[in-house]
Amino acid sequence: MPQPDFRFIFTSHSHTFYIQVNSCIMPHRFILLPLLVITGIYFWISYEKEGPDPYLLTALVIAAVGIFVFKYQIDDFFYKSFTPRLEEREKNWLLIHLPYLASLSVEERETFFTALSRLSLTHEFIPMNIPTVYEEMKWMVLAPAIRLGLSENAGLMKLYQRTAIYPHPFITPLQDYVHVCEHNREDGILVFSAEQVNAAHLQHERYLNPALYEWCLIYREEILHHVQDPGADPTSEICEKVLGKKLEEIANWLGQSKLSFAALTLYACICKPSVMQSEYPDLFEQFHVPYSVTPNKKS
Repeated sequence: MPQPDFRFIFTSHSHTFYIQVNSCIMPHRFILLPLLVITGIYFWISYEKEGPDPYLLTALVIAAVGIFVFKYQIDDFFYKSFTPRLEEREKNWLLIHLPYLASLSVEERETFFTALSRLSLTHEFIPMNIPTVYEEMKWMVLAPAIRLGLSENAGLMKLYQRTAIYPHPFITPLQDYVHVCEHNREDGILVFSAEQVNAAHLQHERYLNPALYEWCLIYREEILHHVQDPGADPTSEICEKVLGKKLEEIANWLGQSKLSFAALTLYACICKPSVMQSEYPDLFEQFHVPYSVTPNKKS
Protein backbone atom coordinates (compact mmCIF):
# COMPACT_ATOMS: atom_id res chain seq x y z
CA MET A 1 0.00 0.00 0.00
CA PRO A 2 1.48 3.42 -0.94
CA GLN A 3 2.54 5.58 2.00
CA PRO A 4 0.68 8.87 2.48
CA ASP A 5 2.32 12.00 1.14
CA PHE A 6 0.27 15.05 1.97
CA ARG A 7 2.32 17.48 -0.12
CA PHE A 8 2.86 16.54 -3.72
CA ILE A 9 6.26 17.27 -5.22
CA PHE A 10 6.42 17.42 -8.99
CA THR A 11 9.20 18.09 -11.46
CA SER A 12 9.22 20.51 -14.36
CA HIS A 13 12.26 21.22 -16.54
CA SER A 14 14.52 19.42 -14.05
CA HIS A 15 13.41 21.65 -11.18
CA THR A 16 11.53 20.12 -8.27
CA PHE A 17 9.35 22.41 -6.19
CA TYR A 18 6.26 22.58 -4.00
CA ILE A 19 3.03 24.24 -4.94
CA GLN A 20 2.46 27.18 -2.62
CA VAL A 21 -0.46 26.60 -0.28
CA ASN A 22 -2.69 29.55 0.47
CA SER A 23 -4.65 29.55 3.71
CA CYS A 24 -8.39 29.53 3.23
CA ILE A 25 -9.90 32.95 4.00
CA MET A 26 -13.62 33.15 4.68
CA PRO A 27 -14.87 36.65 3.70
CA HIS A 28 -17.88 36.49 6.03
CA ARG A 29 -15.49 36.61 8.98
CA PHE A 30 -14.31 40.08 7.95
CA ILE A 31 -17.90 41.26 8.43
CA LEU A 32 -18.86 39.11 11.40
CA LEU A 33 -15.85 39.71 13.67
CA PRO A 34 -15.92 43.55 13.52
CA LEU A 35 -19.69 43.43 14.07
CA LEU A 36 -19.23 41.28 17.18
CA VAL A 37 -16.53 43.63 18.47
CA ILE A 38 -18.74 46.68 17.86
CA THR A 39 -21.65 44.95 19.61
CA GLY A 40 -19.48 44.08 22.59
CA ILE A 41 -18.05 47.60 22.88
CA TYR A 42 -21.50 49.17 22.52
CA PHE A 43 -22.96 46.90 25.18
CA TRP A 44 -20.10 47.63 27.60
CA ILE A 45 -20.18 51.42 27.12
CA SER A 46 -23.99 51.70 27.22
CA TYR A 47 -24.20 49.41 30.25
CA GLU A 48 -21.94 51.80 32.17
CA LYS A 49 -24.38 54.62 31.46
CA GLU A 50 -28.12 54.22 30.96
CA GLY A 51 -28.12 50.71 29.58
CA PRO A 52 -28.15 49.55 25.94
CA ASP A 53 -30.90 50.50 23.56
CA PRO A 54 -32.86 47.21 23.19
CA TYR A 55 -33.79 47.95 19.56
CA LEU A 56 -30.23 48.70 18.49
CA LEU A 57 -28.84 45.76 20.44
CA THR A 58 -31.43 43.44 18.91
CA ALA A 59 -30.58 44.71 15.41
CA LEU A 60 -26.86 44.07 15.98
CA VAL A 61 -27.51 40.55 17.28
CA ILE A 62 -29.87 39.73 14.39
CA ALA A 63 -27.27 41.01 11.91
CA ALA A 64 -24.56 38.83 13.49
CA VAL A 65 -26.79 35.76 13.48
CA GLY A 66 -27.80 36.43 9.88
CA ILE A 67 -24.17 36.65 8.76
CA PHE A 68 -23.38 33.38 10.52
CA VAL A 69 -26.41 31.57 9.09
CA PHE A 70 -25.74 32.76 5.53
CA LYS A 71 -21.94 32.54 5.73
CA TYR A 72 -21.68 30.06 2.84
CA GLN A 73 -23.78 32.26 0.56
CA ILE A 74 -21.72 35.34 1.50
CA ASP A 75 -18.43 33.55 0.83
CA ASP A 76 -19.72 32.11 -2.44
CA PHE A 77 -20.93 35.52 -3.62
CA PHE A 78 -17.56 37.08 -2.81
CA TYR A 79 -15.51 34.43 -4.60
CA LYS A 80 -17.79 34.44 -7.62
CA SER A 81 -17.07 38.15 -7.93
CA PHE A 82 -13.38 37.94 -7.03
CA THR A 83 -12.22 34.46 -7.97
CA PRO A 84 -8.43 34.03 -7.70
CA ARG A 85 -6.87 32.47 -10.78
CA LEU A 86 -4.69 29.39 -10.75
CA GLU A 87 -1.11 29.83 -11.90
CA GLU A 88 0.12 28.04 -15.01
CA ARG A 89 2.21 25.56 -13.01
CA GLU A 90 -0.84 24.71 -10.92
CA LYS A 91 -2.88 24.12 -14.08
CA ASN A 92 -0.11 21.89 -15.45
CA TRP A 93 -0.12 19.91 -12.21
CA LEU A 94 -3.86 19.34 -12.56
CA LEU A 95 -3.54 18.28 -16.20
CA ILE A 96 -0.91 15.71 -15.22
CA HIS A 97 -2.77 14.23 -12.27
CA LEU A 98 -6.37 14.54 -13.49
CA PRO A 99 -6.37 12.57 -16.75
CA TYR A 100 -10.11 13.05 -17.31
CA LEU A 101 -9.39 16.70 -18.13
CA ALA A 102 -7.85 15.58 -21.43
CA SER A 103 -11.29 15.26 -23.02
CA LEU A 104 -12.12 18.93 -22.31
CA SER A 105 -11.46 21.72 -24.76
CA VAL A 106 -9.08 24.57 -23.90
CA GLU A 107 -12.02 26.88 -23.12
CA GLU A 108 -13.68 24.23 -20.95
CA ARG A 109 -10.45 23.67 -19.03
CA GLU A 110 -10.18 27.36 -18.21
CA THR A 111 -13.76 27.35 -16.95
CA PHE A 112 -12.95 24.24 -14.96
CA PHE A 113 -9.86 25.82 -13.38
CA THR A 114 -11.81 28.92 -12.35
CA ALA A 115 -14.59 26.83 -10.80
CA LEU A 116 -12.06 24.67 -8.96
CA SER A 117 -10.24 27.70 -7.55
CA ARG A 118 -13.51 29.15 -6.28
CA LEU A 119 -14.88 25.91 -4.81
CA SER A 120 -11.63 25.07 -3.00
CA LEU A 121 -12.02 28.38 -1.13
CA THR A 122 -15.69 28.05 -0.21
CA HIS A 123 -15.81 24.32 0.61
CA GLU A 124 -15.06 23.43 4.23
CA PHE A 125 -12.32 20.87 4.89
CA ILE A 126 -11.84 19.12 8.23
CA PRO A 127 -8.39 17.58 8.88
CA MET A 128 -8.69 14.39 10.94
CA ASN A 129 -5.42 13.48 12.68
CA ILE A 130 -3.40 15.44 10.12
CA PRO A 131 -1.95 18.98 10.50
CA THR A 132 -3.94 20.56 7.69
CA VAL A 133 -5.56 19.84 4.31
CA TYR A 134 -3.24 21.07 1.58
CA GLU A 135 -4.41 22.75 -1.56
CA GLU A 136 -3.60 19.80 -3.81
CA MET A 137 -5.77 17.51 -1.71
CA LYS A 138 -8.65 19.98 -1.98
CA TRP A 139 -8.30 19.99 -5.76
CA MET A 140 -8.27 16.20 -5.97
CA VAL A 141 -11.38 15.89 -3.81
CA LEU A 142 -13.41 18.65 -5.49
CA ALA A 143 -12.39 18.27 -9.14
CA PRO A 144 -14.85 15.41 -9.82
CA ALA A 145 -17.78 17.50 -8.56
CA ILE A 146 -16.87 20.19 -11.07
CA ARG A 147 -16.33 17.74 -13.92
CA LEU A 148 -19.78 16.25 -13.27
CA GLY A 149 -21.40 19.69 -13.16
CA LEU A 150 -22.52 19.24 -9.55
CA SER A 151 -20.61 22.28 -8.32
CA GLU A 152 -22.94 24.59 -10.27
CA ASN A 153 -26.00 23.07 -8.60
CA ALA A 154 -26.23 25.31 -5.55
CA GLY A 155 -29.06 23.36 -3.95
CA LEU A 156 -27.18 20.09 -4.22
CA MET A 157 -23.84 21.47 -3.05
CA LYS A 158 -25.53 22.82 0.08
CA LEU A 159 -26.06 19.16 1.00
CA TYR A 160 -22.32 18.49 0.77
CA GLN A 161 -20.54 21.56 2.14
CA ARG A 162 -17.88 19.75 4.19
CA THR A 163 -15.22 17.11 3.63
CA ALA A 164 -13.26 15.29 6.33
CA ILE A 165 -9.81 13.97 5.43
CA TYR A 166 -8.20 11.09 7.34
CA PRO A 167 -4.55 10.10 6.79
CA HIS A 168 -5.44 6.40 6.36
CA PRO A 169 -8.51 4.18 5.85
CA PHE A 170 -11.03 4.75 8.63
CA ILE A 171 -14.14 3.50 10.43
CA THR A 172 -17.24 5.67 10.94
CA PRO A 173 -20.61 5.20 12.67
CA LEU A 174 -22.26 4.98 9.25
CA GLN A 175 -19.90 2.25 8.01
CA ASP A 176 -18.36 0.33 10.91
CA TYR A 177 -15.64 -1.33 8.84
CA VAL A 178 -12.39 -0.07 7.37
CA HIS A 179 -12.96 1.86 4.14
CA VAL A 180 -11.50 4.82 2.23
CA CYS A 181 -14.49 6.94 1.13
CA GLU A 182 -18.09 7.68 2.01
CA HIS A 183 -20.70 10.42 1.95
CA ASN A 184 -23.53 11.21 4.32
CA ARG A 185 -26.35 13.30 2.89
CA GLU A 186 -28.00 13.84 6.26
CA ASP A 187 -24.82 15.24 7.84
CA GLY A 188 -23.78 17.05 4.65
CA ILE A 189 -20.29 15.59 4.57
CA LEU A 190 -17.89 13.52 2.49
CA VAL A 191 -15.03 11.54 4.05
CA PHE A 192 -11.82 10.36 2.36
CA SER A 193 -8.54 8.67 3.16
CA ALA A 194 -5.67 10.90 1.96
CA GLU A 195 -3.48 7.86 1.39
CA GLN A 196 -5.74 6.33 -1.25
CA VAL A 197 -6.68 9.66 -2.85
CA ASN A 198 -2.98 10.49 -3.24
CA ALA A 199 -2.11 7.08 -4.67
CA ALA A 200 -4.96 7.18 -7.19
CA HIS A 201 -3.73 10.49 -8.60
CA LEU A 202 -0.07 9.52 -8.67
CA GLN A 203 -0.84 6.21 -10.41
CA HIS A 204 -4.25 6.72 -11.98
CA GLU A 205 -3.99 3.70 -14.28
CA ARG A 206 -3.26 1.41 -11.37
CA TYR A 207 -5.71 2.62 -8.72
CA LEU A 208 -9.38 3.62 -8.88
CA ASN A 209 -9.92 7.24 -7.85
CA PRO A 210 -11.98 7.23 -4.59
CA ALA A 211 -12.96 10.90 -4.96
CA LEU A 212 -14.24 10.46 -8.50
CA TYR A 213 -16.08 7.26 -7.57
CA GLU A 214 -17.78 8.88 -4.56
CA TRP A 215 -18.94 11.91 -6.55
CA CYS A 216 -20.17 9.55 -9.30
CA LEU A 217 -22.14 7.74 -6.60
CA ILE A 218 -23.66 11.04 -5.47
CA TYR A 219 -24.47 11.91 -9.09
CA ARG A 220 -26.17 8.54 -9.49
CA GLU A 221 -28.27 9.07 -6.34
CA GLU A 222 -29.18 12.69 -7.00
CA ILE A 223 -29.37 12.97 -10.80
CA LEU A 224 -29.48 9.50 -12.36
CA HIS A 225 -31.74 7.91 -9.77
CA HIS A 226 -34.24 6.97 -12.49
CA VAL A 227 -31.67 5.05 -14.57
CA GLN A 228 -31.49 1.31 -14.05
CA ASP A 229 -28.21 -0.26 -12.94
CA PRO A 230 -26.27 -1.91 -15.79
CA GLY A 231 -26.01 -5.14 -13.80
CA ALA A 232 -23.08 -7.12 -12.45
CA ASP A 233 -21.94 -8.83 -15.66
CA PRO A 234 -21.81 -5.73 -17.93
CA THR A 235 -20.17 -3.69 -15.16
CA SER A 236 -17.60 -6.40 -14.51
CA GLU A 237 -16.77 -6.45 -18.21
CA ILE A 238 -16.47 -2.65 -18.32
CA CYS A 239 -14.19 -2.60 -15.28
CA GLU A 240 -11.86 -5.24 -16.72
CA LYS A 241 -11.92 -4.12 -20.35
CA VAL A 242 -12.05 -0.34 -19.94
CA LEU A 243 -10.60 0.35 -16.49
CA GLY A 244 -8.28 -2.66 -16.31
CA LYS A 245 -9.53 -3.70 -12.87
CA LYS A 246 -11.68 -6.51 -11.51
CA LEU A 247 -14.73 -5.74 -9.40
CA GLU A 248 -13.20 -7.63 -6.48
CA GLU A 249 -10.02 -5.56 -6.71
CA ILE A 250 -12.03 -2.33 -6.73
CA ALA A 251 -14.09 -3.45 -3.74
CA ASN A 252 -10.96 -4.35 -1.79
CA TRP A 253 -9.29 -1.06 -2.71
CA LEU A 254 -12.26 1.02 -1.57
CA GLY A 255 -13.01 -1.19 1.41
CA GLN A 256 -16.59 -1.67 0.22
CA SER A 257 -18.38 -5.00 -0.03
CA LYS A 258 -21.13 -3.48 -2.18
CA LEU A 259 -20.38 -1.32 -5.21
CA SER A 260 -22.65 0.85 -7.33
CA PHE A 261 -22.62 -0.53 -10.89
CA ALA A 262 -24.12 2.71 -12.19
CA ALA A 263 -21.44 4.81 -10.47
CA LEU A 264 -18.69 2.59 -11.93
CA THR A 265 -20.18 2.88 -15.41
CA LEU A 266 -20.37 6.66 -15.02
CA TYR A 267 -16.75 6.59 -13.78
CA ALA A 268 -15.69 4.74 -16.95
CA CYS A 269 -17.55 7.25 -19.13
CA ILE A 270 -15.67 10.11 -17.45
CA CYS A 271 -12.23 8.48 -17.56
CA LYS A 272 -12.40 6.65 -20.90
CA PRO A 273 -15.12 8.38 -22.96
CA SER A 274 -13.85 7.34 -26.40
CA VAL A 275 -13.56 3.66 -25.42
CA MET A 276 -17.00 3.62 -23.80
CA GLN A 277 -18.57 5.35 -26.79
CA SER A 278 -17.14 2.87 -29.27
CA GLU A 279 -17.47 -0.33 -27.22
CA TYR A 280 -20.64 0.36 -25.19
CA PRO A 281 -22.61 3.01 -27.09
CA ASP A 282 -25.93 2.32 -25.33
CA LEU A 283 -24.47 2.63 -21.86
CA PHE A 284 -22.44 5.64 -22.94
CA GLU A 285 -25.63 7.32 -24.12
CA GLN A 286 -27.23 6.67 -20.72
CA PHE A 287 -24.36 7.60 -18.44
CA HIS A 288 -22.16 10.08 -20.29
CA VAL A 289 -22.09 13.51 -18.65
CA PRO A 290 -20.76 16.26 -20.94
CA TYR A 291 -18.90 18.99 -19.10
CA SER A 292 -21.09 22.05 -18.75
CA VAL A 293 -21.26 25.16 -16.59
CA THR A 294 -25.05 24.77 -16.59
CA PRO A 295 -26.19 23.04 -13.39
CA ASN A 296 -27.05 19.37 -13.72
CA LYS A 297 -30.39 18.80 -12.05
CA LYS A 298 -32.66 15.90 -11.30
CA SER A 299 -34.47 14.45 -14.25
